[in-house]
Formats: sequence, structure tokens, C-alpha cells
Amino acid sequence: LKVNNEDGPITIDDTSSISLSWITFNNPNTCSASGSWTGVKDQTGGAETTGPLTGTTTLTYIIECSNAAGSASDSVEVNVLGPRAGP
Repeated sequence: LKVNNEDGPITIDDTSSISLSWITFNNPNTCSASGSWTGVKDQTGGAETTGPLTGTTTLTYIIECSNAAGSASDSVEVNVLGPRAGP
């Protein structure tokens, strides 16, 4: 799982969006997301843009894919810098 084409962790500014992308191996039957995103994901790989992300927080995005032989997961962490103080 990559964020903005990096392995992470990454740090982004308040109100920025990110791109999450994944590739799969061993022909998984299903892929699902957890942590800071949810839902069923394309088992052949894909990409998804999320955001804008706001507030001072750390987000963890996890994807898990499985087939008859078992499952594998990957995750990436995003640190969001909150709004900057005015002058």
C-alpha cells in the first residue's frame, strides 16, 4: 500500500488530499480496507483519492487481501498537520 507513491509514513498539510494505491499478488479473492478507510477494494489492484484531510491527526490506512491459501495485509501512516497559527 502506497500513499502519494511512497511507502510512508508521510506528513501532509491541513486540507490536503492523498492518493492511496495498491497492487496484489497470488490472485486474491477479496480485498478490504480498514483503519482510516473502509470498504471492499479491487482485488486486482487500484488507486483511490481521499481528502481533504483536516486537523492535527495521524491516520492509518490498512488493506487486507485473501485467497484460499491465506491472507496478507499492508498499511501506511499519514500525519496531518493541523491549521497553521496566524501571524
